[in-house]
Amino acid sequence: MFISLALVAAVSTVQPTTPQPSGCDHRVDCRHVSTIEVRTSPEQTYKVVVDEDVPFVVDGRLLLFPGEMVTISLPEAEGTAVPVVKEKWASGRLPVVSADDLLSQMTPEALEMAMPMTMDPEIPKVREAPKNAIRFSFLQYEGRTDTVLVVENGYTGRLDYHAMMVVPGGGLEPTTVCEVSSARPTYEHWPHPMVQIVLSDMRLVADQGDGPCD
Repeated sequence: MFISLALVAAVSTVQPTTPQPSGCDHRVDCRHVSTIEVRTSPEQTYKVVVDEDVPFVVDGRLLLFPGEMVTISLPEAEGTAVPVVKEKWASGRLPVVSADDLLSQMTPEALEMAMPMTMDPEIPKVREAPKNAIRFSFLQYEGRTDTVLVVENGYTGRLDYHAMMVVPGGGLEPTTVCEVSSARPTYEHWPHPMVQIVLSDMRLVADQGDGPCD
């Protein structure tokens, strides 16, 4: 069950309740989601009250909400592998790098889509991909409606995976992402807000030249 499908349409008008202790505070495989809030225009936001503990991995799929960063490993397996969460940042406030840091790593094509971002001082600026692990950072650009997924691959093989998204007021629908080389981070950009992204069918393939997008 994806929490977005059950809650996005149903609880957007529910008022926040008194915060309850979370069993996920000292666990890396889940987090407590209080609210999900994204900008739908420069003047408006879309807000969903959840107030539940939510696992990162459900049925082999990695679930991310805006403002979250996780590092996962992929156990050796035939075909696709189920991701294992090794580290999390789920504060809901995740501009992950400064504008200068981000822009210095982007290709000319990605620069054409780049928007200003700000830096959360509590998040390290180190952008070296974790060895034998993959880091996903999912966020909305500061002051914009655009959404970005930063993928840093620390394996020697190329990461192949699929993605589905949930937009405000909508359901789960497929979206295109590209294979991720170990040579440099990949920046997936969408010119609209997203409430959730679901990543699945992860596997490592030979890293030979530019990979496909599907």
